[in-house]
Amino acid sequence: MKIAKVPIIILIINVLSISTIAQNLISTEFRATYSKFATNLIIGQNAKYEVDEYYVNYTTTDLNGNPTTVSGLFWIPNVPSEAPIAIYDHGTVTKRNEVPSENSFEKFIGLHIASQGYFTAMPDYIGLGINQNFHPYLHGETQATSGLDIIRALREHLDADTSSQYGNEVYITGYSQGGHAAMATSKYVQQNQLENEFKIAGVYSGSGPYHLSGAQALELLKDMEYSAQAFLPYVILSYQAAYGNIYNSLSDVFQSPYDVGLDTLFDGTHSLDEINSYLPNKVSEYLNPSFLTNMLQDSTTKSSPLWQALLANDNYNWVPNSPHRLLSCVGDETVFPVNTYEALQFMTAASAPVDTVEGGNLGHVDCAGVFLSEVTFYFGLHSGINGTKFSLVTVRYLHQSLSSSHH
Repeated sequence: MKIAKVPIIILIINVLSISTIAQNLISTEFRATYSKFATNLIIGQNAKYEVDEYYVNYTTTDLNGNPTTVSGLFWIPNVPSEAPIAIYDHGTVTKRNEVPSENSFEKFIGLHIASQGYFTAMPDYIGLGINQNFHPYLHGETQATSGLDIIRALREHLDADTSSQYGNEVYITGYSQGGHAAMATSKYVQQNQLENEFKIAGVYSGSGPYHLSGAQALELLKDMEYSAQAFLPYVILSYQAAYGNIYNSLSDVFQSPYDVGLDTLFDGTHSLDEINSYLPNKVSEYLNPSFLTNMLQDSTTKSSPLWQALLANDNYNWVPNSPHRLLSCVGDETVFPVNTYEALQFMTAASAPVDTVEGGNLGHVDCAGVFLSEVTFYFGLHSGINGTKFSLVTVRYLHQSLSSSHH
């Protein structure tokens, strides 16, 4: 199962149509091999396999339907037989280099999954990592397509090694924004009838803002104290990039002084902590009062462009055919647990194969620890691979990355 560890870039030139190019691997670069011993030292759990790390560039489709180059990571375990594919979607970041391919601590979640026997892919998403576009934050379709295209790229990479055997089963996971992305990916596969290409065998999503147009937005608009105020401007700027009709100028949405230069804080060079520190703790202190009033008055009919964009990116109200597990914590002060409750209620009412795990009275960051401890255990219920749970040491270690990933 070994792929040659040659530290060169492997180029695959595609002369087919643009639609095909948008699904193909561009290059991979070997970075390192993690022995079982090294993996155990890093993340404190029982690794089953040696794992190779590869940096990857691949093409996906941008907001305008054009091919664009994005980056990510592959984790390739040295397994003796066929192995399934897994994808991990990372949480919220605003700096381009705070992604798995740029050695964020979150990348080691992928190492853990791979060390249990899964070929694992970690997309950086459009607008992060190598990609210079604006990141379409919580835009379901591009989160889904960037994830599916990295799976296609991973399969091409594995096909280059005749000893690598992968199954058609795909396992998807992610926390916070990654939870929303995981759900969006599964939804996209089902609604676009891609099940023959991607057999979704299990989805484990944690604390995702699934009901953007309801639970998440309505709580924020109550003008409550909220420590992650970058969330709403990030969404507004993202949906302006995606749909082009949210505002004509920043002053339509933001009051002075935030109507000048706020967008530049989301240029990929500023951290989430920097942006949260810059913004007040209440939306009434930085949103244009007229904009806030109109949003509140329209919160029932939801006919305005921003409400319509939020509705378009909800993913609590569909009925998955494949097994899903949702996790939330009652004490989550950032992504409100009612997102999970409403998704579970809608899906189980339609007899979908969905269940939930309650992580306890923990905040958003600590809830991530409960989530991470269960990922491969849940996958194993469906793959037959006896997954090892993360140790508490691992969870505390990885909190260093997730503490800045608030959504």
